[in-house]
Amino acid sequence: MIATLLAISIQFAAAVPAQSSPPPVRIESISPGAREIAPYEVEIDVRGGDAPLWSGTLFVTGRTPASYSSELREADRACGGEAAGRDAQTQKSLRVMVRNLVFGESKDRIQVDVTWTRPGTSCPAVRQTVTIGGQVDLPPQSVRELRGDGGLRVTIRRR
Repeated sequence: MIATLLAISIQFAAAVPAQSSPPPVRIESISPGAREIAPYEVEIDVRGGDAPLWSGTLFVTGRTPASYSSELREADRACGGEAAGRDAQTQKSLRVMVRNLVFGESKDRIQVDVTWTRPGTSCPAVRQTVTIGGQVDLPPQSVRELRGDGGLRVTIRRR
């Protein structure tokens, strides 16, 4: 009886056709107006008044944004530190973001956003934040400058 069941099992297994794996999935862009953009570097210099805030190079490619950020938080020495309570904190931060705009007529247009936060001049400490940004045409070998409140100045050079 066991031999008969075993023989039937083997016959049944042989009669079931082997299943093939499905074809690989291909994912393609569904944005018909988007264009491919070759990677490049931008040199960025950010100044607050006469003081340098950051200077560096960001690698920009296709639709992937490039960014830099830094932040410092500490007790505000001018306001007396802990004696002044929780509000006596000073904050300095900088955020720089650059990305290609893959739609539109200009193939060299980028979006630039810069936010600079610095301590205010009163106690308890208050923060002052300046944000500048927008779309900029930046063809190869060109330089553009953006200016904002508080002496914020951003110079962008495309290599």
